[in-house]
Amino acid sequence: MKTSIVISMKKIWKVTGFFCLCVIFLIVTIKGHLPGRLFRAMTKELITAPHDTLFNPKSVFSLGLMQTVYAQMPTPPKEIEQKPTPVELVPLSTPAPSPDAVPASRDFSNQKSEATVQNIIVKNHAGKSFQTEELLKKPLPYDATTGGYKVLVVHTHTTESYFPTDRSNDETQNMIQVGKEFSAVLEQNGIKTLHITKVHDVPYTTSYKKSLESVTAALAEHPTIEVVIDLHRDALYNEAGEKVKPLATINGEAVAQVMLVTGTEQGGLPHPNWADNLAFAVKVQRELLTHYPNLARPVDLRKERFNTHTTKNSVIFEIGANGNTLSEAIAGAKLAAQSVANVLNKN
Repeated sequence: MKTSIVISMKKIWKVTGFFCLCVIFLIVTIKGHLPGRLFRAMTKELITAPHDTLFNPKSVFSLGLMQTVYAQMPTPPKEIEQKPTPVELVPLSTPAPSPDAVPASRDFSNQKSEATVQNIIVKNHAGKSFQTEELLKKPLPYDATTGGYKVLVVHTHTTESYFPTDRSNDETQNMIQVGKEFSAVLEQNGIKTLHITKVHDVPYTTSYKKSLESVTAALAEHPTIEVVIDLHRDALYNEAGEKVKPLATINGEAVAQVMLVTGTEQGGLPHPNWADNLAFAVKVQRELLTHYPNLARPVDLRKERFNTHTTKNSVIFEIGANGNTLSEAIAGAKLAAQSVANVLNKN
């Protein structure tokens, strides 16, 4: 009986002692955050170690994670060698247009919508009041005796070109070439001409700002200049959206028709010289109509100023359109320049 009690007490003390140790271990573990530290350490090694040594058997952390975390990690895909896709090279040059694509020609010279004086038509888009006959009688503010440059030729839209393209950076194909031919005719008539070949339409939205800066600088450097001519080409289309070229036949030659454009203050910018500009335009128009029937389209009087305020003899010349060829445009430019020379030399 006594032996049984002693043995029972020993067992109780063993169980009690083991229980106390477990409690103490549990308290220490919780207080010291051992599980979290252990898991973070194992996770850090898992993430940062190289794939081929991640689960080294010597690593105490790897042994516990080999069948858990790693089993859930996707195997990195093998890199697939990317072969470049062959690209077909496209020629940069514009192919020659087919005969069917050549724009049809049209005569734009006889668009009479109002009474005319000496067959001069002015499309009055600005709604200004004027008498064409009085403008023709108005003395031309031009003095040929001063010497120096008298005419300035400029291109606000320098890269405008002709069929089959609409734009070109090649000076032999865009408005610069037309300007050279125009200026040469004036020089041949004894009128010293300054030709600005600077590109103003890149970017296109600042074209008129840039060309005005060029014109202002030229006038300051050469105060003898009294005529400013901005050479452009028009863009014309029919009802189907196809290009149309304004064309005349002069002495058996196909010639691009031309159009004089002048501005006003109706667009909101001051323009005290608009009437003088228009007077100069109708004088040149009369010269065109006298010597080259059907060459000139009606004069276009616009609300916008278009930098024509810089002198009393400032105009825009639209030499043909994007449907014309360069050779047709040059032919028209030469005749237009001759008409300008005739007006200036008669003064």
